[in-house]
Amino acid sequence: MLAVTNYESDPRVRRQAEALVARGDEVTVLALSSADRPRHELLDGVRVVHFKTEKFRGAGGAGYLKLYGDFGVRAGAWLAARPRRFDVIQAHSMPEVLVFCAAVQKLVRVPLLLDVHDMTSRLFESKFGDSKIVRAVHASETMSMAFANEVMTVHEPYAEALRARTKRPVTSVLNSPDEAMFTPSRWRGWDPAGEVVFSYHGTIAPRHGLVALVEALALVRKELPKARLQVRGGGDGLAAVAEKVQELGMQDVVDLPERVYAVHDMPAQIDRVHIGVAPNQLDIWTSGPPTRCPPSCWSTRRWVCRRSVSRTRW
Repeated sequence: MLAVTNYESDPRVRRQAEALVARGDEVTVLALSSADRPRHELLDGVRVVHFKTEKFRGAGGAGYLKLYGDFGVRAGAWLAARPRRFDVIQAHSMPEVLVFCAAVQKLVRVPLLLDVHDMTSRLFESKFGDSKIVRAVHASETMSMAFANEVMTVHEPYAEALRARTKRPVTSVLNSPDEAMFTPSRWRGWDPAGEVVFSYHGTIAPRHGLVALVEALALVRKELPKARLQVRGGGDGLAAVAEKVQELGMQDVVDLPERVYAVHDMPAQIDRVHIGVAPNQLDIWTSGPPTRCPPSCWSTRRWVCRRSVSRTRW
């Protein structure tokens, strides 16, 4: 598996890898550098190779391209030196072009699987608007899906959009909690007169509305003075959230992350929460493909209805 991610904190990649190990397969994951992790380690039966490439958390398109390029060169060289070592190569997006790192394996007929978590073009358009870079990334996505032997994605709306775009079969495999870690518990309720803990866990980016969430908490605390907020995750929006917390003098009631939490650490973090929140902003990233029109009507780059005279975004 190839994944531009911190493996220990990525639930989809980690769960897939551990499920394969549990079935009896041998799994190697090529991933980003992680603090306090050795270059090579065996984690719950999965062999993890941490390249020296570190995650980019910024606002510039060049930074993302450098991240993907550096990781791609390292992964491509690593795989080229082992042309027949693996039975299957799986590339996890983003970016989709990671599948080309296994070009040598493709030549010797090792099947390639592309797992589309999210589409890189949506990230770039969300951050940078329509541009030549976005159009180039969109074209690279199409080529990547054509290069792979099989394509899978995270849910059926994505799968339908990709089928319409590529004219090929796409399998959807849902993200779902690992029941070995995340077990149902009795709802314990909450007392408005007591402490109420809200929580967000996931990517911290402007499109996910964490700044607005902090502002909302300040209003809520006028009626529920013991309301608190826990945030777990990482991303290029953390600095703006911390600045808003400082501005509103809420350092004692907003618990921001000081490190990246591994998946296995999250049940204990969630257990102390009363109410989970997902404060996504209306954005090309957070709005899915339209559901009221047939697939032939969709533009997968802009998620707009081509039949709409006003070209309204859904």
